[in-house]
Amino acid sequence: MKVIYHDGSSDLPYKKEPDEYITVSYCDISDHRPPHNFYDMHITERKNGREDYYALFVTEGLIEITLGDKETTAKKGDLILCFPNIPHKIVKKRTDNPINYWVHFNGYAIPELLSQCGIHESGVYSVGSTAVISDIFRQMILAQRLAKSSIHINAIFMKLFSEIALRNETMLPSTLSGYSNADKVIKGIIQMEWEYRYPRKISEYAKLCGMSPGMYSVAFKKATGKTPQKFIEDVKIRNACELLTSTTLTISLVAESSGFRDPLYFSRVFSRNIGMSPTEYRYRRTRGEDALGMDGIE
Repeated sequence: MKVIYHDGSSDLPYKKEPDEYITVSYCDISDHRPPHNFYDMHITERKNGREDYYALFVTEGLIEITLGDKETTAKKGDLILCFPNIPHKIVKKRTDNPINYWVHFNGYAIPELLSQCGIHESGVYSVGSTAVISDIFRQMILAQRLAKSSIHINAIFMKLFSEIALRNETMLPSTLSGYSNADKVIKGIIQMEWEYRYPRKISEYAKLCGMSPGMYSVAFKKATGKTPQKFIEDVKIRNACELLTSTTLTISLVAESSGFRDPLYFSRVFSRNIGMSPTEYRYRRTRGEDALGMDGIE
């Protein structure tokens, strides 16, 4: 039997008292099915744990996990969550055909967010709906590989908490007292990412973040480099680009699915942002040609 063993004791340490609201250190996907993996078994053991949080989401197969003195097996749809400084051992066998996404993260807001999701300790949590959770991880991985800004990656990561909270019938924190304006803006970004088809008024996002509309707009621009209105528009256009590339929907349906009620107005906004019409963009992308004007859409 060929076994690869990783002793995580040499992993780079993280600050014990994080000074950031949320930070995603790294995320990726692991596929240990044959023939993707040469080894029969992959073992990761951290006898002293890590100084950040560690989460794995199982999309296929089985993964054996030991958290502290508790041993269990995680299956498809399970989220393995390890708190800082908790000893853990992860065993992936080729015969169990495991595939999982994983992420290392930290931040002083994490304990409160996990608590609001009904998670108070390390463990294996059944969250189901692999398609939705997997899509969130794929978005994070893509944003990371494209070297997107940390606030962009963090906003995607926060969707994970939203999904877990919804499944536990709880809410994300309703107040963010004590947090900086930049931190509060993240909450508005999360809602915008989810509601881009039918966005609220800016004043409502400001109220959600506990700020006046004027203060919210200034803080939003400082944190993202864009006005709230421009951010929402970019989210809509980014979604339209994905639909034009990956589907055969008509331009009218792409417009409607991206939050534009008027196809003609959609075409004007799209052309202004991308530098070409939706029809030309789809044609170029399907031919494998580079599309112009995408740098401004993060």
